Amino acid sequence: MIKIILLISAVFVLNLGASIWQSSYEKALKEAVSQNKILYVFIVSNECRWCRKMELTTMKNRDVIDNLKSDFISVELVREDDSYPDILKAKAVPKHFFLTPAQQLIYSVPGYWGVEDFVSILGDVKRKYKKIKEKK
Repeated sequence: MIKIILLISAVFVLNLGASIWQSSYEKALKEAVSQNKILYVFIVSNECRWCRKMELTTMKNRDVIDNLKSDFISVELVREDDSYPDILKAKAVPKHFFLTPAQQLIYSVPGYWGVEDFVSILGDVKRKYKKIKEKK
């Protein structure tokens, strides 16, 4: 019985650390504004196998999670179900949008990305955001 409780506790703690997603676009935007962080919008579809692969591989990677937690406010939206601004039209999924807290588009990229490539994309976005802030 103790082994089961320890196993359940370990799974809970590991999953708690991986929780990077806000529950809605509005909440994510509000937090991005209050923390002056980049808003990362990950748009998926219910029937998208590449979306599931990204969720189950790349988004579970510790480097990706740490990057997103430190510099981004993240929200995952289902194209068919969730509401979000028209500027975030996703004809193909998965689709990744990176916005300033003022909702200015920094960068957008479609598709599935492995860990190394996605971490590289996050680095590019951070550099672009830094340049945007320096111009102000």
